[in-house]
Amino acid sequence: MAATSIHKLLFNQVASEFLKPALKSILEVYLKLMSEIESEELVNALEEIVKHFKGDIEPFAIELCSQLVAAY
Repeated sequence: MAATSIHKLLFNQVASEFLKPALKSILEVYLKLMSEIESEELVNALEEIVKHFKGDIEPFAIELCSQLVAAY
């Protein structure tokens, strides 16, 4: 439930800044969960996180895309 809801915190500026340094870890957790659980809600939440942090996602983009391709 937390993974499908965390993206809602991004609307709060303080929470968003708090989560930003942990972006790599957050993405890793989402990818792990998505490999274990089929959930459209997880995919949607990950999409919102990527959209929100679009300016900060670049260092993780290749790895993220590679893992998504491998998973699907």
